Amino acid sequence: VTHINGSAVTFTLPQWGYRPNRAVGVLLNTSAGVVQQTGSQMQYTFTSGWTTFDDASPPFAGPASGGEQLTVTGSGFATDVSRPGFPDTGFVNDYRCKFVGTDGRSLLSEAVTPINSTMMVCETPPWGTSEIASTASVTLVKGAYEYPSPSLPYSFDPSWTLWSDSRGPVSGGQVLTITGSGFNISAPYSCRFTFNNGQVVASSEPVLPTTAAQVLCLTPAWTHWEEGLTALALYNEQKGAVVEQAAPVGGVLVPAGYHFAPGFSVSNASVVLHAGGGAKVSFAADTLPTDDVTVVAVSSDPSVVTVTSPFTLHKGLAPADNTRTMVLSYVAPGTATITLRPTGGNYQYPAEGAVVVSCRARIDTSVSAVNLRRGTAQNVTLTVAPAPEGNVTLEVLTGDASLFAAEPAVVVLTPASPSPTVTVTFRGVGVTFLRMR
Repeated sequence: VTHINGSAVTFTLPQWGYRPNRAVGVLLNTSAGVVQQTGSQMQYTFTSGWTTFDDASPPFAGPASGGEQLTVTGSGFATDVSRPGFPDTGFVNDYRCKFVGTDGRSLLSEAVTPINSTMMVCETPPWGTSEIASTASVTLVKGAYEYPSPSLPYSFDPSWTLWSDSRGPVSGGQVLTITGSGFNISAPYSCRFTFNNGQVVASSEPVLPTTAAQVLCLTPAWTHWEEGLTALALYNEQKGAVVEQAAPVGGVLVPAGYHFAPGFSVSNASVVLHAGGGAKVSFAADTLPTDDVTVVAVSSDPSVVTVTSPFTLHKGLAPADNTRTMVLSYVAPGTATITLRPTGGNYQYPAEGAVVVSCRARIDTSVSAVNLRRGTAQNVTLTVAPAPEGNVTLEVLTGDASLFAAEPAVVVLTPASPSPTVTVTFRGVGVTFLRMR
């Protein structure tokens, strides 16, 4: 109470942190209880509304990745509902900006507390992480209450922020991952590389985005290593327009670049070796060396696979004459990569993970062929190399079950019993295969 006389009592109302814009009943309380009201029950409405929002240029638009701040102006926003000796009168940290697309999809910003009774700042959500960039309608909500008006447009524009590599071989063929938001997964995109303000241009083959947030480009072959410091852009082939590059949330915009440097082309970028086996992989210089180049091939895990090394690439020789062959040898099950590290001339950068090697156990059979006559059967012994360190389950499959049966259909190899037997029984005339998985 701020003032009392014989016929009137004056109060200063607290802030209202519950749902606004609806009539609520008013009771007069004293220490002795509620004072009876002789007329109809008094009602009062705590009003609140918003009028517009301001954002960075261009207005009413921002990156589909979200993170742009919208300054919302209005009236009646609750900022403090605490009163000493009394319960809080609602909540102040449950205001959100709501964005509704033309397809009915909606996203909310993170909850915020108003700065004062006429202003709050909310941050746009990551609209384009899973959806195509589009225009949405902006409204304001408090808790479960949605303000009835206004409804203002906001354009979520496609953008990209990250690229997976800043350097690769002149010969191209490197997968470049572009991360952004709002990509149209039905529209083709390409990575565009330019030198000297667009005087030299090369583009990757157009591809469809893998998701609304990712495009995988395969770098093209470049003209010459001396012009290899290029600017990188993402191009929407359907719209014939460059997709804007945006700064990461909380970061600084760094113009994208890609360096086409002298590198290597390999005959096999992925190799599978089975126990006891090996393989040969050739690599060649993709650029004329300006001097003799020593290349050291390094296994990321010699306990899985080893590789022969080093090699010499000679000055001025064409790729066909500067091809070398490395020998990969199985050591143990696992996966490792082979990196080529050059030294000399214009070859300055390693080809990290140029070859991926998968080393796998080998399944052996006691015979390579079985000939059966009606009413006969034959046993086939299975082994795995290297010997199993634990239990290994093998599924036994027949190419045509009408020709023969293989039992049991599942066998388990253990350190104590590493060589189980499968019985193959005649069923019909023909030729098929027995396979283990």
